Amino acid sequence: DEKSGGEYGLSRVAMFVEPTNLCNLRCIMCNHGDNSFKRGLGVMKFKDFQKISSEIKSENIKLWEFAPFWLGETFIHPQIGDFIKETNILKDEYNAMKHYNIHTNGANLSPKHIKMIAESSMNSILFSIDAATEETYKKIRRGGNFNKLVNSVEELNKIKKELKKNYPAIITQFILMDENEHEIRDFYEFWKKRGIKKLIYAATEKDNPFKDVNIEHDLLFPQTPVDSVFIKSLEPNALTKSQTHRE
Repeated sequence: DEKSGGEYGLSRVAMFVEPTNLCNLRCIMCNHGDNSFKRGLGVMKFKDFQKISSEIKSENIKLWEFAPFWLGETFIHPQIGDFIKETNILKDEYNAMKHYNIHTNGANLSPKHIKMIAESSMNSILFSIDAATEETYKKIRRGGNFNKLVNSVEELNKIKKELKKNYPAIITQFILMDENEHEIRDFYEFWKKRGIKKLIYAATEKDNPFKDVNIEHDLLFPQTPVDSVFIKSLEPNALTKSQTHRE
């Protein structure tokens, strides 16, 4: 409501717009992994995205969060640069959202993509990784290249520093599963050494191994200060080793 949300009081609405539901990976916990999508696969035409954008502008809509991604790899879209530029305009010129976020598996990022992200008005970009070693990564994120992903994250962090920008905050994500539970702590240490100060750890509270790390509760896609570590323990419906991947 307006009282709790202030200027962005539209029930703290998060709008996710899906540029594509195609993906370049076949992850074991995803519909892409077993081709079980119940709807068609394809890409959104940029003119349709522009229509959504124009309605946000004309209606003076204020969103808590806006994210151009959903059940696909956004950076596969051949016109993703146009989508990002248009969202930059929505944020910078129309003040249409408080948080501008995007998720990626990082496997398709080119140097052009990385530069585009660093120069954008994004508040955060989340890399879905779920492993601390190449061996485990290959088991979960089939078709990906662990070393290429790591290099992309490091390059983005480097360019951000060169531009003297705090944002977009780089978030690395670890979802607990049977295949990776032995690497939880290693994941935290791996990215800490590489200067990444934010991560999401998705599991139930009882599975949280970070008793010695301050847990800062916030939105699932957090906008906490970039110098803080974020560990998220989801209750009670997160993916855990005792639940099915599909759930």
